[in-house]
Amino acid sequence: SMRVALARGLPGLSKGDLFNEQIGREANLEQFFPVTQTNQVIGILALSRPVRGCLEPDEEDFLDALLGLAAATIANAQAHEAVMQSNERLAQKVQELRALIDLVRGLSSSLDPDNIAQMLTLTLAGRWVIPKHGLVTWKAGQPEILRQKGLNLSFFLAEKERWSELPEPMLAPADVLLPAGSLVLPLRSSAETFGVVVCGPRLNKQPYTDADREFAAGLAAQRSEERRVGKEC
Repeated sequence: SMRVALARGLPGLSKGDLFNEQIGREANLEQFFPVTQTNQVIGILALSRPVRGCLEPDEEDFLDALLGLAAATIANAQAHEAVMQSNERLAQKVQELRALIDLVRGLSSSLDPDNIAQMLTLTLAGRWVIPKHGLVTWKAGQPEILRQKGLNLSFFLAEKERWSELPEPMLAPADVLLPAGSLVLPLRSSAETFGVVVCGPRLNKQPYTDADREFAAGLAAQRSEERRVGKEC
């Protein structure tokens, strides 16, 4: 859909409003000129009727040339924005990869489950700037772990059966005692969930994205693998 980028003398239209020809005509705009780039409409110039009734042929030619320049400028700006967004996503992935490498290095030097839990929660807390976080595990044959900061996660141990069926990361349900927007990550071994990592709301109040869940799941998987390897050793 198109949205208003600039409006003059139109009380009913503001920057950012949805726009199409019908909306324009309702605002008393009568002339619509497409802004095209490689046969694709990327914008519309909408005008009221001139006082003298219509544009002269030379004015239409001038307007066509002006719209051609505008189309090239808009296309260049969009391409630049797309490149900047791609660079930002790439930089984020590089940071995530570095965090994963650092975590794996730390895990490889420790087989202590409590140390591993601390490394995992600190990595996630530092990555997203989350003041409230924690980790709970209840794997059979191993001591339970309950690490928490700013949260009370003891109810996970009281409801092991429910959380043992958690297959993938999820936002905290409304019926659990966690701040809204918290992320719950399962720690799994084979087909079994033996614990969870809880990330409270981010300090900047931004929601967790699908990419965030994927990154956190990758870290949790590394932690789960280290516990398995540590047990075998």
